[in-house]
Amino acid sequence: MPRPLPSQDTLQILLNYDPETGALTWRARALEMFEEEWHQRKWNTRYAGTEALCSLHSNGYLYGNLLNQKVRAHRVIWKLVHNVGADDVDHGDGDRRNNRLLNLRDSTRSQNMRNSKRHKDNIRGALGVTWDKARAKWKVHILKKNVGRYDCFGQALAARKQAESGMGFHANHGRLQ
Repeated sequence: MPRPLPSQDTLQILLNYDPETGALTWRARALEMFEEEWHQRKWNTRYAGTEALCSLHSNGYLYGNLLNQKVRAHRVIWKLVHNVGADDVDHGDGDRRNNRLLNLRDSTRSQNMRNSKRHKDNIRGALGVTWDKARAKWKVHILKKNVGRYDCFGQALAARKQAESGMGFHANHGRLQ
């Protein structure tokens, strides 16, 4: 569990957010935030109005330092807009760099996992569909539950998609990119 973020008031003092583009930018900082005036001038000259929390992590999320704490941009945005820290913030389209407000949603870990992309090593092209060699049929499973066995891969895939929709999976679940 990540450390708690600063208050919404503090975030509003530090950052601007454009919900249409998903971009965060640094606001000019007041003199009270610095020990000396030249520190303030230097910081504002260098950073005010520039992109904030825009470093790309190896896991695909945008992040950066905020008050000496590494934070993920989408979590900061959620707190900045809604004044609550979400259990998980899900990117609806699966693009971890797309922090437009319409693309973010509060979710549980379980809900977030129901919007995951297909692993690169999945050669069949479908989640939860495997070949049962002993029975010479396609086996379909979801959340450790057996859905059934099918002669045709297309039937198995359709059964998996139907099971997903009945269990609250996001329409993007299982996409390759």
